Amino acid sequence: METTIREVLTARPWRLTIDLSAVTFCGSTGLRARVVLHAAAGEAGTRLAVRPTATIARLLRITRLDNALPLLDPAPERTTT
Repeated sequence: METTIREVLTARPWRLTIDLSAVTFCGSTGLRARVVLHAAAGEAGTRLAVRPTATIARLLRITRLDNALPLLDPAPERTTT
């Protein structure tokens, strides 16, 4: 994911939204990647936002990254039937 987003940032878009609606787990590596990408987006002049699931939003609140990363309203949780 980090490589792909860095490639997108080379085009210097004014806004980039990362949709995490399909993400069911995020460990320390994923959290670090989001912080690094937020910094890279700032350097590129790109406004970065994250659309987390409720679970990922909770993780970001617990780790206090919700203040560092602009969050959109959580995506609805996906259920499997």
